[in-house]
Amino acid sequence: LQKISPISIASQSSGLPRLPSNLDKIKEYTLMQPYQFYRKEHLYSFLKGLKKVNPGSYAYSNLGFGLLSTIEENVTALSFESLLNKHIFQPLQMDNTYIDAKKKTTDSATGYLYGKPAAYWNFDCMAGAGAIKSTALDILKYLDAHIEYKDENFSTVVSKVTQPVKPVATNVQICYGWHTFEDLRHRVFWHNGGTYGFSSFAAFEPHTK
Repeated sequence: LQKISPISIASQSSGLPRLPSNLDKIKEYTLMQPYQFYRKEHLYSFLKGLKKVNPGSYAYSNLGFGLLSTIEENVTALSFESLLNKHIFQPLQMDNTYIDAKKKTTDSATGYLYGKPAAYWNFDCMAGAGAIKSTALDILKYLDAHIEYKDENFSTVVSKVTQPVKPVATNVQICYGWHTFEDLRHRVFWHNGGTYGFSSFAAFEPHTK
């Protein structure tokens, strides 16, 4: 196997598949909570049995970002949510953004799938694949910080994560997490995502704010 770096994972060029093939093989797996009981031992078992990976080209991988959050936890000995609270949520005063499902508030939105209420997804070791719950106002705070933020360290990070790294399609490139369009008047950064019952899209355009 070729070596996979955190940088290649962050730019969606790790060569990892979109999902681990054993995700739905564990006995606790359910369609509506696909990640809840998928633990580190399952992840490590899958990675150990991976026969071939060719990093370099763009290939979107939820597994990759789930693995990245696990690596961050292992390196720092902190939970992914603690790291986000320390470096992003608290500094940006994103007071209604969290991972822990127990923090659900009374005004939390209800998702629907085929007309029936859908629960928030719970995660164990793959939180980076989509565990964050937020509000429109908090997401706007996050986008604003990408355009103009007084903290020099955060601004330095933003300048790095918004650098185009790999081509995705005609006039579209991947940065570190963000995608970017090149054929508009000004460069736009965007990302979308969803879980059963919920979908989201966010974009920002630094030039005109």
